[in-house]
Amino acid sequence: MLRCLAELQQARLSSSKKQKKQLLRALKSCLSARCPAFDGYDQEDAHEFLMLILLQLKEEGEALRTTCVSSICPVEHFEFQLKSVRTCTSCGLQVSRVEDFNHLSINLRSTLAHSLHAYFQPTDIEISCECEQGCRASEVQEFSTLPRVLILHVMRFDMLDYGEKLKDRMDIPAQLDLSDFPGVASLGKQSR
Repeated sequence: MLRCLAELQQARLSSSKKQKKQLLRALKSCLSARCPAFDGYDQEDAHEFLMLILLQLKEEGEALRTTCVSSICPVEHFEFQLKSVRTCTSCGLQVSRVEDFNHLSINLRSTLAHSLHAYFQPTDIEISCECEQGCRASEVQEFSTLPRVLILHVMRFDMLDYGEKLKDRMDIPAQLDLSDFPGVASLGKQSR
């Protein structure tokens, strides 16, 4: 995968369409060896395509790191951590965990900031608590670390309305300031 992308990067200024087609076929072949859904000529989901590329690049980058000390995996620029805190509504017991991410899947709202704020709102979930009385909890998430590049997957389908595609517009600013989002203020200089 790394070789395919490196060769494609080198050929991007080339005028040879034949060379570019061959390199794109090699990339597609590399992906379809991992995920047969990409083998044919059917249209596939762009988000799944990107996640598959990032997963494969990360695995190859980690393999390279064992043989080459100075190797930096390009996927590291997209990785961050979110801290999740669950609070039992019956006894108040809080359980927190930190998970690794390389993107956020957000619902389509009128502005990007509104979509992100909605993502970080507390949600009610079903749990199995140690108190054996609680089966509901409130869960909140906050940034524990930030990526250099934040990938946002905007979900444009309303799953409550039979998967209808939403056609609303979203205002996206030229720059995104994350300092107002949960957990970012405590990260200091990394927050921008």
